[in-house]
Amino acid sequence: MGACVKYTLKEAKVKIGKSKVEIKRALIREFNKFIRNRDGGVCISCGKACEKGDAGHFIPSTKQGTRFNEYNVNVQCVSCNRYQHGNLSGYAVGLLRKYPELINGMNVIEYLHSIKNNSVSKAEMETLLEKYKNLNKGILFSIYTK
Repeated sequence: MGACVKYTLKEAKVKIGKSKVEIKRALIREFNKFIRNRDGGVCISCGKACEKGDAGHFIPSTKQGTRFNEYNVNVQCVSCNRYQHGNLSGYAVGLLRKYPELINGMNVIEYLHSIKNNSVSKAEMETLLEKYKNLNKGILFSIYTK
């Protein structure tokens, strides 16, 4: 008969790696940090400068296909993102102005709607987490070396 192997919770996590939820939490932090650094504190919806902007989603973050899409997430001021429910009309104008090029033959808004229901696997999240960790290191390095 096989022996029952007992692990503490900490040992089990080391053996199986991080859960999808833990990876997603870390990815949200790194991705949002990247967006804030990339956009430089200008709200995509109203164009005003915002010292501590939110990483606002055009298509809600509940849609996994666009949750970590750089076109879909842009800096928004607290007023637009939280108090005006995303100021989506201003956001749409800002998106079309910021990304005028076609993506797969569609404008940016059509493109985002076409991918919003895609799923994101744990492996894809792990890859994205590493990408944004590295990008954030590069961004921070370039900010401090100028």
